Amino acid sequence: IGIPSVQSLALVASAEVDEVIRDEWYLGNAKKVPSGVLVRVAPSLVRLGGLQLAVRTSDGYKGFIRYARWVLRIISELEMVDDDSSAYAHNALNIGLYDLPKSSSTILEECFFFARSKPSCASNWETMHDLKVMECLLERSSSRLASLVASWDAAGFTHGVLNTDNISPLGLTIDLNVYGFIDRFE
Repeated sequence: IGIPSVQSLALVASAEVDEVIRDEWYLGNAKKVPSGVLVRVAPSLVRLGGLQLAVRTSDGYKGFIRYARWVLRIISELEMVDDDSSAYAHNALNIGLYDLPKSSSTILEECFFFARSKPSCASNWETMHDLKVMECLLERSSSRLASLVASWDAAGFTHGVLNTDNISPLGLTIDLNVYGFIDRFE
């Protein structure tokens, strides 16, 4: 549907009922079920919560800066090419679903993850001062996450777990387990 998310690659399931106990609908009906693994792929599975962990477990401030530079490197690589989700916007523009002026490349780059015409601050991830690293990480991840949330809202999807463990500072949805659709919206 044109919203940046990790992709499913494979589902591996056990043919036998294992020691996994699950109450699928949380109704007090827990039972043993077969186990399974969903294999997912993405440019990186870095989570927003990983930044919090870097501060606490990897040399505090220095660990955070090292992690932030790594995230900015990935963002700079992503910003050089159209994201897979930009295909949705291309199609919508081609059929006249949106009426954007031709000069609105900034809107397309910021809101639909099109390749950037000019590099963002993330392209300087190696050489910028530590304070600039933090500013750039806040700017780029906030922009990408705002676009992500707006994309879900525009699709009428109410994501129930957009927390630090289920979203990426790259602007990707990682998990889609608790959700609903808006019945009607205008």
